[in-house]
Amino acid sequence: MKNPKLLFAFLLLTSCVVGPDYKQPETKLSNSWFSKFSKSDINSSNEINQLWWRNFNDPVLDELVEMAIKNNLDLKISNSKIIEARANIDEETAKLLPKVNATGTASRSSKFVNPVSPDVHRPFNVINAGLDASWELDFFGGVIRAREAAKAVFESNLEAKNAVLISVEGEVARNYMQLRNIQNQIELNKKSIIALTEIVELEESRKDVGLISDIDLEKTKIELSNLEAELPDLETAINGAALRIEILLAKQPGELRDLLKPTYPEFPELNKKLIISAPIDLLRNRPDIKQAERDLAAATALEGLAISAMYPKLSLTGFFGFQSNKSGNLLRSTNRVFAVGSSISMPVLDFGSVKANIKVFNARKEQAFFNYQSTVLKALEDVENSLTAYINKSNKIKSISKSAALSQKVLELNKDKKNSGLISKIDLLRAKIDFYQNHIILIQNQTDLNNSIITLYKALGGGWSTQNNDK
Repeated sequence: MKNPKLLFAFLLLTSCVVGPDYKQPETKLSNSWFSKFSKSDINSSNEINQLWWRNFNDPVLDELVEMAIKNNLDLKISNSKIIEARANIDEETAKLLPKVNATGTASRSSKFVNPVSPDVHRPFNVINAGLDASWELDFFGGVIRAREAAKAVFESNLEAKNAVLISVEGEVARNYMQLRNIQNQIELNKKSIIALTEIVELEESRKDVGLISDIDLEKTKIELSNLEAELPDLETAINGAALRIEILLAKQPGELRDLLKPTYPEFPELNKKLIISAPIDLLRNRPDIKQAERDLAAATALEGLAISAMYPKLSLTGFFGFQSNKSGNLLRSTNRVFAVGSSISMPVLDFGSVKANIKVFNARKEQAFFNYQSTVLKALEDVENSLTAYINKSNKIKSISKSAALSQKVLELNKDKKNSGLISKIDLLRAKIDFYQNHIILIQNQTDLNNSIITLYKALGGGWSTQNNDK
């Protein structure tokens, strides 16, 4: 047959494929999560927003994630593994087809040399040229099982790549949130330092006229020193987050610093409701679950391959070409030769080797099944933990936002009082510092909330479908 796929289908229908046929395990999951969330903050849907990072409405983050999808080296390694696995399918498919080789041999020999009459048995030449064909018929499905295993491994590699993709997207987003968090902290701390430096100058003047003691002045100076001491650690943390982003995007250190420059007071915040799918949807959303299921399929096929070794193997051979004792007339029609043959073999005495191999692959199939069940349970655990963290951090941010809003209101009231002469400049500067520090706490908690959103989307298996074009 000219079409290998038609030949494969023919062999599949006419042969006796031994070993267990794969059946996808039945997994019953609930339609709701144990963790209870507010429907005003979250939408329940069976479709995860695959480009979830765009919900933060940050064009820089969008650009970074897209660059990571294109450039990340771990993803390129995964793509290379997919190419390798696809080639393995082609290799196993080729084993179902006849093999034809062009051959040519030349030899010189003699049956017997008589020392008395050496001309009686003179040496003679034998020259062959033609096509040599062989075909091992897969009557018991060994090659078919090997091809099934190769296909399942290929699909497993696709899901492994999707898992890497989710991880890369999440790591870029998480480090970006951390970067913006620290940049804002530095900016607010610098504003606090400016205000506190002015307070120190004012208090030095007040101390000179005996309005405050040395102890009060030194306390303010210690407060200023402590704030200044935080800056080097924050700068180190900024460099670490930026470096991590650059490495994830396969860039040299420092290559993205213009893109990652501070954007104070802008900070990424979710501008849409969080979308949460039901537990049952994890089976089609989570690539690690799909990968474990494909690994089970591969293990089942390999057990069938091991079982096929117990059955006979039938091979056909053939030769068509020319044979002569002189190279000059090799290609004459009278020198054409044709030969066909067959052979059959099967194990008779192997001291239990084949049966032991079957037990090995049966155990591996069992391990793959337990690994699949474990992966499903771990996925449920991931989502429940992530959902609980998001709910609690969301509630916490509401209280902290009220506190930050109150500190801003206090600052505005103090400005009015200062203009009316009711409070001193030091009191106004203290109100400013309180406002800055309250906003640092707000941004830190907003970062924690954003990270919980990122973790939750990763746990739900979001972010890979629209990027997966390998199938």
